[in-house]
Amino acid sequence: MKHNIPNIDIENVFLKHFRQRNAEPNVRDGFVGIGMLLDALVRFAYASRDNDLIRLKSCVTEELLKTQDADGYIGIFIPEMRMQGWDTHEGGYIILALVSDYTCFQNKKSLDAARRYADLLIEKQVTWITGLEDAFLALYQATHDSKYLDYCLQEFGLAEFRGGSVHHSRHVYGFVERCLMQLKLYQICPEEKLLYKPHVAVELLVNLDAMDIIGSAGVWEHFDTNQQGNECNAETCATAYIIRLLHHLLQIEGNAFYGDIMERSIYNALFAAQSPDGRQIRYFTDYESAKEYYPDDYFCCPNNFRRMIADLPEMIYYQTDSGIFVNLYNQSQAKVVLNGQKVVIEQITDYPSSERVIIKLHPAEKCEFTVALRIPLWCKNPQVQINGSPADGFTDSSQIYTQKRIWQEGDEITLTLPMAWRLIEGKHSQWNKVALMRGPIVYTMSNRVNEFLTNETDIMVDAESISEPVEDHSCRPGGLRCSARIVPGNNEIVFTEFIDPTGIKTFFRVSDGRAIKIADEFMTKHY
Repeated sequence: MKHNIPNIDIENVFLKHFRQRNAEPNVRDGFVGIGMLLDALVRFAYASRDNDLIRLKSCVTEELLKTQDADGYIGIFIPEMRMQGWDTHEGGYIILALVSDYTCFQNKKSLDAARRYADLLIEKQVTWITGLEDAFLALYQATHDSKYLDYCLQEFGLAEFRGGSVHHSRHVYGFVERCLMQLKLYQICPEEKLLYKPHVAVELLVNLDAMDIIGSAGVWEHFDTNQQGNECNAETCATAYIIRLLHHLLQIEGNAFYGDIMERSIYNALFAAQSPDGRQIRYFTDYESAKEYYPDDYFCCPNNFRRMIADLPEMIYYQTDSGIFVNLYNQSQAKVVLNGQKVVIEQITDYPSSERVIIKLHPAEKCEFTVALRIPLWCKNPQVQINGSPADGFTDSSQIYTQKRIWQEGDEITLTLPMAWRLIEGKHSQWNKVALMRGPIVYTMSNRVNEFLTNETDIMVDAESISEPVEDHSCRPGGLRCSARIVPGNNEIVFTEFIDPTGIKTFFRVSDGRAIKIADEFMTKHY
């Protein structure tokens, strides 16, 4: 996000509304999203330890807290218009961001401000859209003050999934967000009933066709199964909360299937929601029509995108009771303490461009622990080597490969995940069509490189003519593209990675009925 948040005019886009306060603020729906922005900024600053980001975080926090009223209110409305609808949506995320600042940077002033605002909301018995449950659960964990947990249970009805707002019942973002809050509540007080609705959400996505090919869901923010892909699909808030939901389910249940869906959502729906230069963000990300960027830096989707990117480092490695689980594959490094020993784990890879991931282990001293690797469902014939020799106990059908041993400095795991082209069968509106995938990446057809292409162009491809991937740096370093022959005739169509901002079509027909078309891996495995 180095080309995004530092380039925002935070004073004029965000802070000025909190200084001015109006009956009808000049922002969409009376919502700015500064809490979401600040939450992202806090965690970017914490993860990077970048002095410029830390200073920016501190400045924004200080300026926002200067606007807090004596009764605890922080917002953009005059007194008679406060604490209803989108104003409390704003307030919830402000509280959450201030608690994040305390958790990450031990800023007691931020925690005190968060408590004063939360206490005001409790006193006023406010209505809300989304966000307050997260804020109150975070406050409970930071303060151990039971009134915040009790409010979630008694007033929000979180344990029974009762109450809530219209947003919670009708919108993908709202419904999935509330399911996520039940998982966060489960981690505080584990009750089996708290897993029911989150499983319902996954059932909707996977087995009832609400999830689209790029790993998101929704038409005009609502659940839909038509798979049409050209009418405001894949709201960025929905994408972010689907990934978070899967992240928490994976931590609770250890089912690698959740990590598989996360991977597709991240590499396609999430990353395509940002321009290649990092500066612009989308509200929706269609996959069967031209995509547009949201015109502003404020509001929910741009800032939930920033929060989601700030969350990603937590989703690569998970520490378990016996060791470490590697969920996502990318160039990265983590420091953990296992059995009392400091261990550095790092990945050397350009995945998903290439098939090979090298994992190096650097324990301070020889130490026994378990390393577990997620093996994606899409991969056939994966290979694992340890220090150059085939790993013991590994089978092609493994979803998680686990190796417990005494590890020492310089030990190396080589994971090879062969990536063949896959023709994924479409459903509903995309019946009798396919989408092209390689590894976790969906490929698209762009009218930038295929000048003849329009939304109405009917493409039929000779499946056997799909070329080997070649480098394409137009959208990201190390990106790939391929080509295939259009039939009838000898013209070619070029496929680029879904993050290509000029991609306008994803599904196409294949000419040979014998072409190997496969059902989406996620739809053929009951989680």
